Amino acid sequence: MNPILTEDLNRLLERKDIDWDYFRNSSFLITGATGLIGSLLVKALLNFNERKNGNISVSVLVRDREKAEAIFTGWPEVRYLIGSVEEGVNENDFDYVVHCASPTRSRFFVEKPVETIDTIVLGTGRILKSLKDSTRLKKFLYLSSMESYGVLDDQNVTEDKQGFIDPLNVRSSYSLGKRMAELYTRSYGQEYGLSTVIARLAMTFGAGIPANDNRVVKYFCDCAVRGEDIIIKSTGRTVVNMVYTADALAGILVLLQKGESGQAYNIVCDGERETIADMADTVASLAEKPIAVRYEQASAANGFAPDNTMVLSSEKIRQLGWQPEHDFRQALSRTCQYEKAAENDNSGIRNRTGI
Repeated sequence: MNPILTEDLNRLLERKDIDWDYFRNSSFLITGATGLIGSLLVKALLNFNERKNGNISVSVLVRDREKAEAIFTGWPEVRYLIGSVEEGVNENDFDYVVHCASPTRSRFFVEKPVETIDTIVLGTGRILKSLKDSTRLKKFLYLSSMESYGVLDDQNVTEDKQGFIDPLNVRSSYSLGKRMAELYTRSYGQEYGLSTVIARLAMTFGAGIPANDNRVVKYFCDCAVRGEDIIIKSTGRTVVNMVYTADALAGILVLLQKGESGQAYNIVCDGERETIADMADTVASLAEKPIAVRYEQASAANGFAPDNTMVLSSEKIRQLGWQPEHDFRQALSRTCQYEKAAENDNSGIRNRTGI
């Protein structure tokens, strides 16, 4: 059991911006439940059941039951629906659906752009089609990404702005796919009367990052924990729009309660102007012994996103009462603490409130 994640999940139950009683006795479907946000949302809901008698029914749509059962060890009440989002689901008796399923690895976007598009666009359409006749659904939330904005040189990016995305660059399979999935979500809301909302997540990291995750911050924190130099395979100039995992979960729950149907909301801890290089330097300063930050030429095959200087605004979701509790340094420090605790876990499998 990772103590950092345990603290985060318990703290989530005490936040003032979430009305947990709103979800009591309800039913959730979460797609992509073996990913970072999906798995943490499942755990947060089940922790509410365990500690506050929430009586929430949680169903998860996953491709690999064995993988999912390993992640949710200790919570037998999870209900598994085995299949892919491209196939949709055969039932629609849910109060809330949070659609998290999506590829997340940049290399995959480049090497498998067709599969990336199919999962994001076709998968979103099939899930929505499965739900369009539901008489129970209160809210469908699509988990989008800041990458849907493309490249913008703007220091106050609100939800009504869009930047450039090259449609002939295969890595755009992810960013353009997210744009199209957002339109799919909005269109089902308008045409079929579904209550839909879109969450555009900033770079998300913190307690709960899986051992095989490819987020740059996990690599940085792993280097700090192991006393290894940090190697950056980019210019490091991209501005970091970030949000800590627990704050992201709170934002999602706030949107399920108060998000206006048909609207998109940035979930980001704004107000800081840090870059990837700044992030590396901060993590290096948290290491127990001195480590260096070095730069190497990146290969285009790695599929890294282009340098971006935009800064997302969180004003819209803040108007609903959401407030992030972790700033840039706090989020990095807590992530490194989580990785250190995970490194010291000799079991190799993080159970119960870990991943």
